Amino acid sequence: MNEARVFEDSYSGVFREQEDFFSCLHEILGNSYWNRQKVRNLRLVPITAGSKLEKELRSQYANDGIDDGIITDTIANTELMLKYRGKVIPVRDCAIKSISGIRIWNPKDDECTISITAKLNS
Repeated sequence: MNEARVFEDSYSGVFREQEDFFSCLHEILGNSYWNRQKVRNLRLVPITAGSKLEKELRSQYANDGIDDGIITDTIANTELMLKYRGKVIPVRDCAIKSISGIRIWNPKDDECTISITAKLNS
């Protein structure tokens, strides 16, 4: 699984043995964490190719030794990042149905709106 990009929205895997499947899940769990936040602290931030945010995140990921393919995948799929308490994380396509009510941050006005539009690939 070391080469697999399990973060990609299009990730899929085939396992010959059940133990291999469980090993994959165990590795994913080891690289994951849950972080509870109040909805009022969450903001959706758009990310597009060539944007300032993309460049900043790619630089940060390179410094932290994180695969920046997740940024490419996010731009190709949802074009959304979730911002909370100074952190910015990618929004996967499986999260789209559950994000109603999260405000979108508008840096020009430094205020938020409720309406969202997300790019969905069918």
